[in-house]
Amino acid sequence: MDTKILYYKIFEGDVKPIDYVNWANQMLINGFSTQSLYTLSSLRESLNIFEVEDYFKRAMNELKLMEPSQEECAKYYIRDLLLKIVADEKTVLIMLIGYMKLLESISLTKNY
Repeated sequence: MDTKILYYKIFEGDVKPIDYVNWANQMLINGFSTQSLYTLSSLRESLNIFEVEDYFKRAMNELKLMEPSQEECAKYYIRDLLLKIVADEKTVLIMLIGYMKLLESISLTKNY
């Protein structure tokens, strides 16, 4: 899982402990390496959200990665959804529903 997509889920309150584990695995595949990433990637069900978030924060600090903005994450998520729609015609309706919810979310946050 990409960092911006993980943060999008965090911002939306839709993140699950396994999302952090998937993020750590992807980061390792992408060539990043820290002790916290290895530990996070090795965690298995049943996951404690507080423990998982702690390792995630440690890994972000160790990698010196900054938290992206909510708008940046939303735009990246839209791009990711559109690429999935193009790549897999069978999931077009599911992706469009997700896209519409995202657009609603963005418009609601701009009104406040």
